[in-house]
Formats: sequence, structure tokens, C-alpha cells
Amino acid sequence: MTEADPRGGWWISSEKSRSGTGQTEEKKFIRYHVKELTLLATDAVTSRMFMLSCATNMFNLSTLGVIYDTLSSRPWHSIVLPTTPALIVNEIVDILPELFVHLYYFGAGFKSSLLRVWAKSTSARVHTGFIIMDRQHFNDSLAVSKFEYAAHSIRPYGFQLPLPESLCGCWGQNADWKLRHMSSNFGESFYFLRSSCCARELHVAIFKDRRTTIKKHGTTIMQEDWDESKKNFTFDPSRMVHMVQSPARRGAQLETQRPQHEGPWTLAGREAREQIASSVAATMV
Repeated sequence: MTEADPRGGWWISSEKSRSGTGQTEEKKFIRYHVKELTLLATDAVTSRMFMLSCATNMFNLSTLGVIYDTLSSRPWHSIVLPTTPALIVNEIVDILPELFVHLYYFGAGFKSSLLRVWAKSTSARVHTGFIIMDRQHFNDSLAVSKFEYAAHSIRPYGFQLPLPESLCGCWGQNADWKLRHMSSNFGESFYFLRSSCCARELHVAIFKDRRTTIKKHGTTIMQEDWDESKKNFTFDPSRMVHMVQSPARRGAQLETQRPQHEGPWTLAGREAREQIASSVAATMV
């Protein structure tokens, strides 16, 4: 498979080609590559598609909807897409043999089996999450969810925290974040973390939107169900994540200077509170 364009579509020729660089839209590209596979899937007991390709164009608003519309009318039980923009296939292919054992020898459910083997693999879960389109029967609609590794001190609710060294400059110390406090209010989850090198502080507020966390096999996983009306996922870090950093603070007097979660920090959180206030005011008129 060729490299994806973040605006949508796939490159099918380069500047070295006789006709020059060229692209094709998502729908045509997918139909071309799954044509023969669809014939096999029609007569199969179960049929699942694993797309081992970079997810650069998943950030385009229309891409997932096109994939859904193109493949949902065909005889696929499951479609699995990576979420990382730059996939290294070697990081995830190791989970496939164990996955097939769960599916075809034990007769286990697909989604639970995939999450099990993925959650157990450190390299796979850190490298990429998955978008899973799944259904029990061909007549059913595909249920679409995104799953990401979501350890609170690394990726709270699937959002990748910055490296401590990038904020404090303590390079070469293999620093990480230590979770000191966590709370929820105003539709946001609030995290207070310290770096293991120089105790740099990071305060993070995340508006959860459709995101939830689940525990699978000792691993915290973020699950986000997509918006069926938009055929896309609605979590937007630019509106739903707010971070504040500060030097280490010690002593009772300095403790009081820490940022407090006394109101929504994120733009989405403030908009949600204003909407609730407007609704309450309207009912009182």
C-alpha cells in the first residue's frame, strides 16, 4: 500500500513516473484493493480486514466516513485500522498469531480477543491504538470505536503527554511523569504530575467528551465511540485539552500557588458550562 495524503486520498504515482505525481480518492483506492478479497469474503464463515498502513489520512474529516460507506455494504465482519500516523508494522504483527488462536481455536469474541493480545503487548499498545468497525452479522450496522493506550502518567484518556525533558531540559536522565493527584469535575479530568528529574510540575485538564476509560488485563484503555451523525470522532485536543507547567513548588506557602481546578480549563468545558447555564436560564423564563 502506498503512502497516504493527510488531506485524504492515496499516492499512486511519483514524480519519477511518466505521468508525474498522482493521487486517487479513498473510495477508488479501497475498492481496487479489496475487489478480489471481497469475492473470498462472500463465501467465508467470518471475514475480517486488517489494514497495516499509516493512518496519516485518518485526520482528514471525511476519510473514516468514506471507509465506512465503502466497506459496510460488503461482507466484512470486522475492519481494523491503526491510529498512529506512522505505522511500523513490526511493532504490531506479533500480536496476530495469538489473536488468531483466540478467534479460531478458542472461539472467543473478536473485539475482546484483539484488546486482550494488544493490551498484553507493550510494544504494540505504546506504538498504536486501533479503530475497530465490528458487527456480529452482515445485516447489522458496523459499530465503530477507537481504542488507545491510556496510562494516566503517559497518555491520560489517550492524549500523549509531552516528554518531561522537552519542558525542563534535563536531557539524558530518562525522566518520566509521576502522577500526584487526579480528580474530575466540569466534565473534565484533572491531573497533577511531577517529573522524576527536577520535580517539574505539569497540570493537565482533559474534557472527556465521548471518551471513557476501561481496564483490560491490567491495562488502562481509552474507548471513544464515534458520532454516527458525523461519521467521525469528535475529540479535539485543541479544544479539549489544556496544560499548565510550572517549576517545582515546595513548602506550604508555595503549595497554595498551584493552579486549582475551580472551573473548566478547556474551551470545550467552558462552552459546555455556558450551554448548561443558558438552558437553565431558558427554563426559568
